[in-house]
Amino acid sequence: MAPDPVTQTRIYDAVKEDYLAGLLRPGVRIEIQTLADRHRASTTPVREVLHRLEGERLIEPRPEGGFRIAMPDPVRLLHIYNWNLNILLGAIRLSSVNVLRETIRPFRNMNPSTDPVSTANRTAFLFAAICSASANAEFVDQIVSASERLHYVRIGEARIFSDADQELRRIAVNGTIDMKRALGRRLERYHGQRVQRCAEILAMTLGRAADR
Repeated sequence: MAPDPVTQTRIYDAVKEDYLAGLLRPGVRIEIQTLADRHRASTTPVREVLHRLEGERLIEPRPEGGFRIAMPDPVRLLHIYNWNLNILLGAIRLSSVNVLRETIRPFRNMNPSTDPVSTANRTAFLFAAICSASANAEFVDQIVSASERLHYVRIGEARIFSDADQELRRIAVNGTIDMKRALGRRLERYHGQRVQRCAEILAMTLGRAADR
C-alpha cells in the first residue's frame, strides 16, 4: 500500500534536510533502513523518496544495487558550473540595479564560517538571492536545482579553497561604477577557478567522504 501524502511529504522533507546537512556520503551506499529508523518510517516511503530525488538528479542507482549521491564526472561538472554561471548572468541582466543591490546587501556582512557545509549552503542562498532580484521565478527554480546538485561538490570546494567563505562576501560587494557588470565579472572569476580544478574538487569530495 502506498504511503499517505502527508507521510510522503514528511519523509521527503526530512531526507532532503539530511542531504543539505551533509549527512549523506558521496560514493557510499545510502542505507534505506538507517533513514527509515531515523525518521520513524517504513522503508517503502523512504525508497519512494529516493526515487523522487533520483528524478531531481541528486541521487543515482549504484551498479551493485541501492542508491548513492549522484556525482558528475569532471566534464559534466564543468557543464554544471557553466550552466550555474549562465543562470546567474541571465538573472542579473533582467534585474534592477537597486533591487539587486538591496537583495545581496545582507551577504556582505556574514559572520565568518569555517564549516564546509555551512559555506555550501551560504553559496546556495546567495545565488538564489541574486536570481530572485530578476523577479522571474524560473531563474530561482533553476539556480536552486543547480545548487542542490552541486551541494556535495561545494562541500569539497570549501576544503580546497581556503577563502571560499570570503569569496561570497566579495561577490556581494557593490561595484562603484557598473554594479551589474562588476558582479558578473566576480561570478565569472568564481566559476572559472572551479572549472580549472574540476578533477581535484571531485577527488576531494569523494576522498574525504571515504575517509570518514
